[in-house]
Amino acid sequence: MEGLKLRSYVFAGLCLVIGAGILVAPKRVFAKKSESWMETKAPDAVGDYRFLAGSDNPLQSYKMNESTYTTLNPFGIVARHYGKGDQAYDVVLIASNANESFHDPRVCFTSQQYEINKETRDVIKTKTRGEVPVTIAQMRSRDAESVTCFFYKGPTGFHSSTKDIKVDLFMSRVLGRDNVDGVFYRFIPLNPETTIDQLKTFVADYLEAAKASSDGYF
Repeated sequence: MEGLKLRSYVFAGLCLVIGAGILVAPKRVFAKKSESWMETKAPDAVGDYRFLAGSDNPLQSYKMNESTYTTLNPFGIVARHYGKGDQAYDVVLIASNANESFHDPRVCFTSQQYEINKETRDVIKTKTRGEVPVTIAQMRSRDAESVTCFFYKGPTGFHSSTKDIKVDLFMSRVLGRDNVDGVFYRFIPLNPETTIDQLKTFVADYLEAAKASSDGYF
């Protein structure tokens, strides 16, 4: 019991020290990315899958709903479709260095008329980026049921939950890291017959392509 009290006091003391340090330290300004920069760094191809350009912007397939921009206030949002034969995937990248930009992912899904019914944690094995923790969710739209995969990347690595990316970004600022950027990734297969294994394979390939096209940022 005494040991538990001692640990509680030590933890409280550390929180006070960290809090005081944040208050007295000069506010550091971090460089921001732009949506146009993100567009040039997102991959144009993922294996045999090719990016399908939209009519309004040759670097995106479509424009995300304006309410998503207003709610998240990110660096930018890149929405692309990648197609090969009868298979296609809708991929969204959202980047920011502010905790407030990483809300419940339902914000993004709701703006596109999707409702999440069930979530499970999973891991995707990649060739050069290790085992990436992700969330696989079952969804329903107005027309049919679908599946999605989403996750985050912070200064210290990949995360499957909003809580974990927020902790990563906060602690990276507290510890004085130079990199405090975060990225949200969202994948939806556009063919309803796509299996979860096929989706995971595409995500793994996408992460390799994005690593090459963005020098590791994505």
